[in-house]
Amino acid sequence: MAKLKGVTATFCHRNALDSKIAYFLQEIPPKLERDYISIFYGSGTKTHDADFKVAGAAIARIMEKYPNVKLTIIGYLTLPDYLKPYSERVNRVGLLSNLDVYWEFLFQSDINIAPLSKSLFNDCKSEIKWLEAAIFGIPSVVSSTQMYLEVLQDGQDSLIADNSEEWFDKLDLLVSNSQVRLQIAENAKIKHYKITNQS
Repeated sequence: MAKLKGVTATFCHRNALDSKIAYFLQEIPPKLERDYISIFYGSGTKTHDADFKVAGAAIARIMEKYPNVKLTIIGYLTLPDYLKPYSERVNRVGLLSNLDVYWEFLFQSDINIAPLSKSLFNDCKSEIKWLEAAIFGIPSVVSSTQMYLEVLQDGQDSLIADNSEEWFDKLDLLVSNSQVRLQIAENAKIKHYKITNQS
């Protein structure tokens, strides 16, 4: 970049918080009291079926082991057959044009997931799915893509999974241990992405 633009100093600002989410954080209502654990997946476009399959089988095992676990899916996704036995505990929400509503669903969840299939393209994707959850104090399990490995610390500000067995183990840890959920969420929230660190 410096060579192309003829400048001596260039900076990469990975992601930032804007005033809209800052306002939302001030106005958001308290979390609902529930008797279940909510796993959140923000799919978005129709291209994420392959990504979800990275974690899908592990989620099915978790839902079999824990009857109090529910899954919320925002956006397009073809539900794999192995999750259909638990369809009554799967909350399907279409693609949302209202970002505040998306944030509300995320905020009300207990665990965020960001599975990505292995590819050069996905290695270049930013950590925005983790960041969105971190802002609200939601712990995340993410795939071991190059970007996540560069930015996050497994067991500190996130849990990083490389295969289906690791996805199960990491989700199992978060579902079964509220203190671990809280600690990872807090570490993520105070990482480099506080509003005061965005200038």
